[in-house]
Amino acid sequence: MASISSNFSESVMCEFRGNLKEFNSISANLDPKSIPIECEVIIYSTFTINASSFIDVDEALLKSVTDLKKPVIVALEREKDYQDWISILHPDGNAPDALVLCDFALKHNVLGFVLRSIWPFYDTPLNETLGIFLIAYIKQLKQCKPELIIGVSIPPTAVTNSSTFLEFNDLVTFYEIEMDYLFQCTYFEAYVTINNTVTQQTAQKSPNPDFAGLLGSTSLYLQTTPINVLKLTYDIEIYPQILDVLISYTSYAQVCKGPINKNQSCIETSKDFYNMVK
Repeated sequence: MASISSNFSESVMCEFRGNLKEFNSISANLDPKSIPIECEVIIYSTFTINASSFIDVDEALLKSVTDLKKPVIVALEREKDYQDWISILHPDGNAPDALVLCDFALKHNVLGFVLRSIWPFYDTPLNETLGIFLIAYIKQLKQCKPELIIGVSIPPTAVTNSSTFLEFNDLVTFYEIEMDYLFQCTYFEAYVTINNTVTQQTAQKSPNPDFAGLLGSTSLYLQTTPINVLKLTYDIEIYPQILDVLISYTSYAQVCKGPINKNQSCIETSKDFYNMVK
């Protein structure tokens, strides 16, 4: 099995979803062998598990990724997102579900999981006990293999419970800060937490939003929270988005080959993200 440095804050992780033509006929079908060499870690994200612990995954596609001999982590998406986490977790975690995932990791030569959708999306109420239940669940995941990599994906405004995050700091390998909550070009609202206060900023409908500025502000805020900043990674979504449409993404294959109206699309052009957060 491949190995990786424990310092994910200095690693370039690239998400691979596979055949995007299933979702958009114009999108490029990226072969795993075409993944840029700059990608030090691959996050395989065509994976779901339901409330009955049944896994839906393209095993052949996953194998073509692990065959690259690079560290591979699976994005752990529940079938019904946050609601599934609420339904399957209890004060003692969920040992049978964790065992299914442990067996999957060992069988398919993946190094671990990024726990996604553990925070409610927009109008969904927050379950205050879920974080405590997740601590028990992560401990169960690591029982089968102590070196199992565990990432926790959260929006930047989620770091509020000091005691919970102090325990998370000891258990997780890295935090994936979901910057896509901020990098929106339509009518979504971005919540940027600065100087221990939450400031609501309405996202501007502009082809050139200040992505890098939001990233720098978020980084400064997180340094004031109990989260272990040495375990931070940032999920930077840089796909183009069509303005005035709630969710309509295009691909950079379309940007490069055309036709695409750059005056009607939000296209990320920021540079030097690293210096904004180092």
